[in-house]
Amino acid sequence: MIDDTNLNPFLSYDLLNISPQQVFKPKMEQELAIFELSKGIAYLIKEKEPSAFQEICSSLDETCDKLRK
Repeated sequence: MIDDTNLNPFLSYDLLNISPQQVFKPKMEQELAIFELSKGIAYLIKEKEPSAFQEICSSLDETCDKLRK
């Protein structure tokens, strides 16, 4: 897991090097990209409303970790 939320919440997504136009990537990589992007968005929102999004961010972290294995 890359803990990039303090510097760039989308670093994990960017490092996957998957863009929406790449339809021929493996399904698992596409799924991971969606969750990484969702995680980045949730971390940005959490900065404004910490209590509301802490559980969501934690859940997305766990899901991304599982998909990476």
